[in-house]
Amino acid sequence: MKRSASFFFLALAGFICGAAVGLINTAFVPNCGEDCSSERLANGMQWGLALLIIFPVVGAFLFRKIGNGYKQAIGISAILSITTLMSASAAYGYGLHHRYWKSAWQFELPNPDFSSMVIATKPVGATLSGTRIKVQIKAWERCALSFARCDEQLPTVDAICFGSKGVVLIDEADWSAFARIQDEDLKGLDGEALAGAPLDMRLCASSPR
Repeated sequence: MKRSASFFFLALAGFICGAAVGLINTAFVPNCGEDCSSERLANGMQWGLALLIIFPVVGAFLFRKIGNGYKQAIGISAILSITTLMSASAAYGYGLHHRYWKSAWQFELPNPDFSSMVIATKPVGATLSGTRIKVQIKAWERCALSFARCDEQLPTVDAICFGSKGVVLIDEADWSAFARIQDEDLKGLDGEALAGAPLDMRLCASSPR
């Protein structure tokens, strides 16, 4: 009975750990729009089912070395969970560095029409320009802004974000979710920032309505 309970505990810990890994992995899924939640669920289930099997298998091997009991099951679950989550977090950090780092961004986007750099402080919804397709800008994703359309009834700003694969429209209501990064603005030939770059996200503050 004790052995069965230990394996059940390991399987449960594996499933929970796998679900957490799945959530971390889907942090880099771009343009999922309304399918974001289903992709996260599918990825979490896949990892959960995989670790539901792996944890008990590893536990069965270690039980032969250290004995089988509740304390051993808890210890093995903790070690495997910490190791797995640390590895997933390290992969997440590498992906964040590789995908959004300043040098990679500047190589990707030398476009003078999109010269003002910002970074999203939380996930933000946007629309692909010229379509009704909804996309999601990830937290800590860099975007380069063009000029704001302040003369429209519902002002928007054109932006190219690192994961957007095209120009997106960001509504004025969401501008406060971004922070300016003036040091990363596209520079002119003289090394100075291009004229007209906003100092903050009040893009229409000086424009008449």
